[in-house]
Amino acid sequence: MRTIYTFCFICFFASLSMGQTRVFSSSFNKQHVYLRTPKAFILDSLEMEFPSDGKLWLKVDGTASISYGDVITLAVSNSHNWESNDGNTGVFAVDSAHLTSAFGHSRTYSVEKGKNKFYAMAHNWIDRYGTGFADIKGSLVAMYSPSEDGNSDFEGQGFYVYPFGIEATPKVVTEIKVDPKSAERICVFYEGLHYGEIDDEIKFAITADSVFPQNDHNGVLGVTSGYDGRYLATQNCFLPEFVDSAVYIMAKKNAGNFSSKENGIYANFIVNYKVASFHSFDNQVTTSVKDVANFEFVAPKKGKLLIKTTGHISSDGLCSLIMDLHSVKGQTPAENALNVQSFRAAYKNEYFSLCKLVDVSPGANHLYLSAYLESGSDSIRVAGETTLQFIPEAVVSGTSNNGRMNLLAHLFPNPGKDLLYVSLEDQNINGVVNVLVFDTKGQRIASKMLNYPYENSLDVSGMASGLYHVVIETAHAVFSRTYIHN
Repeated sequence: MRTIYTFCFICFFASLSMGQTRVFSSSFNKQHVYLRTPKAFILDSLEMEFPSDGKLWLKVDGTASISYGDVITLAVSNSHNWESNDGNTGVFAVDSAHLTSAFGHSRTYSVEKGKNKFYAMAHNWIDRYGTGFADIKGSLVAMYSPSEDGNSDFEGQGFYVYPFGIEATPKVVTEIKVDPKSAERICVFYEGLHYGEIDDEIKFAITADSVFPQNDHNGVLGVTSGYDGRYLATQNCFLPEFVDSAVYIMAKKNAGNFSSKENGIYANFIVNYKVASFHSFDNQVTTSVKDVANFEFVAPKKGKLLIKTTGHISSDGLCSLIMDLHSVKGQTPAENALNVQSFRAAYKNEYFSLCKLVDVSPGANHLYLSAYLESGSDSIRVAGETTLQFIPEAVVSGTSNNGRMNLLAHLFPNPGKDLLYVSLEDQNINGVVNVLVFDTKGQRIASKMLNYPYENSLDVSGMASGLYHVVIETAHAVFSRTYIHN
């Protein structure tokens, strides 16, 4: 029986490293970069190694300050170049005094086993009436899920509809097939650019039954130009018992040209079956720092929390809002915080997305979405939605600025008793190597920061006999292995 017990736990740990979601993140701050170049400018990149074929959700969001007269195209991509009609997003300056815009873009890719590299990019290839320079800051986040028997923890797709006539009667923009059988909740994240004619006012909703809600909607956009696209980001969650086999993105027109077919939508969505919780918020913000939302998450073990926030600000005129996510109540947003500007009352709402990957410890973790009004109105309304997804530490692949790849390493003796030795195949690695030992419940039992290769062992003589999981980390790579202690 002891042999069977050990074998089963080895299978369990193998499934942790091979069969669960992994997350990666990076942040960037590019100042005064010239974007009027033959090829797109790479804001950031993530290089990752996947243990099997699967799905990857890639997301960039942030703030761009640009030159009046330029349109800056932004996107995530699996290539360091793009084609002109690639379903990207873009920002523009309303006038010479208001040059800053929030942006967001996401895609879902089918990925193959092995090394893969993905990019966040910017380019000034249309409307070159400004200087071509821009300041762009933000974050790049990736979530990988292996495809097991054709299934994944999430599904996503990009799409566009044009020409499309949005009318007073609600219409289905796109139908999203889902599998509600094994999910605790079904969550849809949606973002994209939306086009219409001058004076159009359009409502959007994510529904479970193709019936447009009477009192609750997920987005209202006002259109003041037939040329400039309006960004919309929103999300909604449903209990499986209220979903048949599909959810729907829907739209209806409150005002404008009801007979026009010149509405266009270029968007991406992700359906996630592993969201731990869903929260909504609605608050007033002034020039003083205020927590517009707060969340408590009780983590079963150490890991990462993927936090996706979407929302909008409502103002009757020009204003600028600074917003960020913190673990400290009432903390002032940092220099790299999101800047959301509202330009015109006719816009109705200015939308934003903010995706963060944060460390959490076992037990209660508190997070705060803080904001303050930098300029403009005395008070504005901030409303939106946040989803939380937990990823245990044993399957976290990386959170450095360049992502982390699989580390080629050896752990011996295994089974062992007194000293546990580490050997790395890369002979060029010199410096800090972190070794962590976890029990089968995910609790950290031992750890040591080695000055490799001068130090290469960890004293485990005081540990109880049993099965453990060992993680070896460098700045750019990670290795994990099951360890049996006699």
